[in-house]
Amino acid sequence: MSDRVRNRWVAGEVALNAWSTFGGASAAGVLASAGFDAVTVDLQHGEQTLEGLGDVAGAIERAGAVPCVRIGWNDPATVMRALDLGARGVICPMVDTAEDAAAFVRFCRYPPLGARSYGPVRSAFGTGRRQTDVANESALAFAQIETSEGWANVEAICATAGLDGVYVGPADLSLALGFESFADLSAPDMSMRSIGWWPPPRLGAWCRASTRRRSSAPSRWLGVASGSSAPPATSSSCGRARPRASNAPEPTLAPNTDRR
Repeated sequence: MSDRVRNRWVAGEVALNAWSTFGGASAAGVLASAGFDAVTVDLQHGEQTLEGLGDVAGAIERAGAVPCVRIGWNDPATVMRALDLGARGVICPMVDTAEDAAAFVRFCRYPPLGARSYGPVRSAFGTGRRQTDVANESALAFAQIETSEGWANVEAICATAGLDGVYVGPADLSLALGFESFADLSAPDMSMRSIGWWPPPRLGAWCRASTRRRSSAPSRWLGVASGSSAPPATSSSCGRARPRASNAPEPTLAPNTDRR
């Protein structure tokens, strides 16, 4: 299966993803036409609803980008419905454990790889086995790491079979870990400087518009860098993030340069 995101990964490049918080197909289509490899529709905190996702996903795909969605919760029905309506990638928020990640991945794949129910609406690649085989290959599953429990269990989450990547939730993670800075991925204590050494799968993280360049991230960060269709609630700080509490859990990370 080939798409613009996977083509970037194969070439050893970072894929750029626009984060869409507006409702409607027109806004998402404009973002997709701006040259992004993917556009993620935010169903958790954005204006878009699940009911209108089919039209939005279609507009993104017609513009040449990969339609992705962040769902509101790790709910099997929502995962499957989003994929049925045309999402090619799903980001699941608040993944705390490897068990959470495995349950999420299970409903992104048809049997025998998972438990997704058959019933594509706008996402069909064919009929019968051709549909299920190609859909299993094409669906991208990202777990969002944004809690202290998820941070402590990140290595086990990353080892989940079938998980394509992990996505950093900088706002919730900075709150959960008690950092003085807020949602600042340039701060070394929670930045890709430490996160980027995780073993596969790939890493997804935010970047500000001024640094939204493929060259701004080392090649080992084969993930999705996001720009947003709306400004953040607060501006990012350039200062070093410092935990207020000394007992904040930290994963033990080993260098790994195999970033396939």
